[in-house]
Amino acid sequence: MRLYCLAVGLVASIFMLRGCGSSGSGSGPSSFHYTQTTTWVDGGGTKVNHMEGWYKAPDSVRVVSDSATPFFEIVLLGSNAWVRDRTGWSEVDPESVRPLAMANVQSIVGVSVAEQALGDAGQGPLTAGEPTRRYRGSSNSGAENERKAIDELIARSSPECAQGLQELKQDLSTEVQQIEIVVGGNTNRLYSSVIDTTRRSSTVKTELTIDEYGAPVEIQPPASALPLKSSSSSAACRP
Repeated sequence: MRLYCLAVGLVASIFMLRGCGSSGSGSGPSSFHYTQTTTWVDGGGTKVNHMEGWYKAPDSVRVVSDSATPFFEIVLLGSNAWVRDRTGWSEVDPESVRPLAMANVQSIVGVSVAEQALGDAGQGPLTAGEPTRRYRGSSNSGAENERKAIDELIARSSPECAQGLQELKQDLSTEVQQIEIVVGGNTNRLYSSVIDTTRRSSTVKTELTIDEYGAPVEIQPPASALPLKSSSSSAACRP
């Protein structure tokens, strides 16, 4: 589960809170689907984490990640939430998973200000029948904002996720980032983003692809689950 926490924390801190975030107000897509692949390379070798998510406005999300064995799943339906790991489904405090479940969603919905944070890199590929533009940036100037963003995630996350995010925060001091996004020229929809991060002893590449904008999405609660427990705030990142 640690990889899931770090993968989502990385996108949230670098992307949405670097001037590309959303306050949650205003109009946005009614639904979409996304896939994310994060590749970590360090002295211990290479690790690849896959994530897939579905969103239905205003606050319904389903996320599946292979960062745990055999996988990890979150369902967030407004004020209710459930997680599934190798022990099965359990109901949890929605606030214990909301920051992570909504991080990519807020990044995608809030891309309308991306042009202000990144430089125009010219025409992108024809996507979903519309022309696109590429935007790029390369620096480590956002590290301080990213540390602050991770502090916000730590304050709202379960203890297990907080520990992993704290390690990520400490590693930001020496990182250099290269970011490229592809945005619809007519709709201003985010279609893809690639974030390459180089640190003191590791590299991380996060590739996010978004499709099925406006397609019907049904996110349902599990048929059966263990009831909510007072200690469920830690369930979001159970190993």
